Amino acid sequence: MNARARLFTRLVAAIGLAVVLAGCLPPAGRLFRTSLPTDSYRPLPVVLGDETGLVVRIEPGPPVASAPDTAVRGDPADPNAFVVTWLGGPCESDAALSLARSGARYALRLEVHDAFGSCPAVGIERNLYVRTSAPISADSIDLSGTESR
Repeated sequence: MNARARLFTRLVAAIGLAVVLAGCLPPAGRLFRTSLPTDSYRPLPVVLGDETGLVVRIEPGPPVASAPDTAVRGDPADPNAFVVTWLGGPCESDAALSLARSGARYALRLEVHDAFGSCPAVGIERNLYVRTSAPISADSIDLSGTESR
């Protein structure tokens, strides 16, 4: 292999490593951690980075009444809380969320990271309860980035 080809190979490897490491960085802001339990699989570690200064706690959320979809739902019993719901799988290694202001709205980004290896095709309901110091309407939260990585 000539010098130019070796340089190109090293450059591609460096870019690939940078992309992988960037996906492993924790979200910005004050960090909150919990684990979402399941009946048959290991708990899913979750970290939420709060850039709003409004989050006071996160914990596993209540199950939803119907089949889960990716959504943010308000807690009818508490205006200072909302639930983030998504359908996950048994091979996820962790999930990272970040909450930030976006003008008059809020941006909530969800990244689910998969572990390496084969995985059974099983859907697992994930529900994260987020408690805040002031009301945030679920309708004012834009959820993005739900694809596994």
